[in-house]
Amino acid sequence: MPQPPDHRARGAVLAVAAGFLAATALAGALGYLHFSAQIRAYRAARPCPAADCYREVTATLAEKYEESGRSTSWHVSLDTAPPADRDVAVSRGLFESVQPGDTVRARIWRGTVTAVNGSATYAAPDDNDHRAVCGYGGLAAAGAALAAGALSARSFRLVRRGRARAGAEPGPDLD
Repeated sequence: MPQPPDHRARGAVLAVAAGFLAATALAGALGYLHFSAQIRAYRAARPCPAADCYREVTATLAEKYEESGRSTSWHVSLDTAPPADRDVAVSRGLFESVQPGDTVRARIWRGTVTAVNGSATYAAPDDNDHRAVCGYGGLAAAGAALAAGALSARSFRLVRRGRARAGAEPGPDLD
């Protein structure tokens, strides 16, 4: 007589998968909270020499160049005082409006150039707040939904198995 299949291994795999998905949801939620805190700090920053404030400096545009691949990105290199970035990704409009040798105003926040001549760069947290919602929020929602689905599937199997042991009609076999 054949032995009935051992479902403990399947349950362990489902438990590990549900734990992984729950951890993914937690990581997404924590990432969202961290990134949105950065956005709030950037929006609240005022001019001053401290690290959490921003400072505006005059810089000379050393060079500008395009990077092409799947998409095109526009960059300018600034002669600024350290610790600010020297290579800055900018919008096409700003890229076309400046030439090497031009004097520009650069806003520096936490060592990152966040604006050139009043135009936000792609490094500015304020300019990329959609990443927090779409990226981290989506990761949290997907992980939570998948974890809930895995747990409800496991619960359904346990309920069905309990009905079969009680003598009730077990319903269709999903194995």
